[in-house]
Amino acid sequence: MNERNTQIRAITIENFKSIGCASRVDISPVTLLFGPNSAGKSTVFAAMEYMKSVLECSQIRVNEDRFSSFVHRHEKSKEIRIRLDLEIERFDSELEKVPCGHEDAPWLQDYFDSGPVWVECVLREYRPSWCSSAFPAVSEYAIGLDNQEFLRCRLG
Repeated sequence: MNERNTQIRAITIENFKSIGCASRVDISPVTLLFGPNSAGKSTVFAAMEYMKSVLECSQIRVNEDRFSSFVHRHEKSKEIRIRLDLEIERFDSELEKVPCGHEDAPWLQDYFDSGPVWVECVLREYRPSWCSSAFPAVSEYAIGLDNQEFLRCRLG
């Protein structure tokens, strides 16, 4: 099977570093970010890197850093939300389609072929009883297609 080309079309960031209110940045093949110091330009790239580490991590604990170093204004009671809107290259032929796992669900393949996909992660401070320090951990994942939520998973 050929590899698929996936492109980030937008990122929405809320309560992450210098960005407080939900802010959406549309991404195109050439995207310029400019503005005064501390406007959030570096935060956009940091959020993309952070989201990459969240999605590649097999544990809910993201890293050893303190949650307060990531959350906007160090307000540990807030949640960090990062959403990526993705465009995934569509399947070229019937042979390349992902098996749906059930013959009675051919609509499932059409669902995944029908529009842009988005993924959102929510992070909160987590302090287990066995640990003296708190750290950022994923508390929710959500996946959607177009503007409809397909799946939301709340952890712990």
